[in-house]
Amino acid sequence: MESEFEYLIIGAGISGAVVSHFLHQAGIKHLILEKSKGLGGRIASRRIGDSSFDHGVSEFSLDPEGKAIFEKIFNSQDYTLVGNQVRFKTPATNSIKRVLAGREIKKEAKVIRITKNDLFNVELESGEVLKAKNIVITAPAPQTLELANSFLSEQSIKSLKQVRYTKRIILFSSLSMKMKMMDDLFSELNFEKTDQEILSLSGAEGFDSVKKWRYEKVISGIPQDFISENGIHVIGDMFQGSQSTGVQAAVKSAERFLRKSFSPELAMLLDPVTNKE
Repeated sequence: MESEFEYLIIGAGISGAVVSHFLHQAGIKHLILEKSKGLGGRIASRRIGDSSFDHGVSEFSLDPEGKAIFEKIFNSQDYTLVGNQVRFKTPATNSIKRVLAGREIKKEAKVIRITKNDLFNVELESGEVLKAKNIVITAPAPQTLELANSFLSEQSIKSLKQVRYTKRIILFSSLSMKMKMMDDLFSELNFEKTDQEILSLSGAEGFDSVKKWRYEKVISGIPQDFISENGIHVIGDMFQGSQSTGVQAAVKSAERFLRKSFSPELAMLLDPVTNKE
């Protein structure tokens, strides 16, 4: 049976959470698709025994505008704030879970193809097909291009192809209950090696499992706030039109997409967050 939604949000990271928060408040039917088993995207945690480790983004800075948006959405029990510095409490994924509580979400729902007739047809790896009027993509640039290339302009495709990321390798030990984030050089040189090859290298002694982030941090982004073309809307931390980076860029990209793209009724929900542009 095919399902139809006003919006499908691809990715349950912070950008997807911000969009879902306001769509939910406005009563707009939407579904979040997340290819992994958990929520949070690069806000990620891992449990080893009785200990939790944040191995994604957990600490970041926010300017006054970003802070106003963030505080509107996230529960204060999930983070500490000192000046403009925010740190999620461990496990950081609890923050996203709380924002998305009660939302319609499909986990382990990898999108393999998007086509369009009157509506978008979104085919999942499971074979299920979902229909939507609009698609919001929060994935890294290479994955976005794989899904939406045929719907985007040449300029948007060119911009997405120019986005660059750092890679990151993180090591875990189930015996000593510890985590180690490897530096940029180690991560870049060894990223394509197997886990066993990585664990045999100097500096990896005493660790027994590996996590890899292929798109850990944007180092060369797009100087605008979002892309919105033909019903495809691309948001996330790769958009740095406000000179923001990281979580702040992701939050602002989502908020500015909502403000510029939606009805006056939804804009009224956003107005208490930031001043109108």
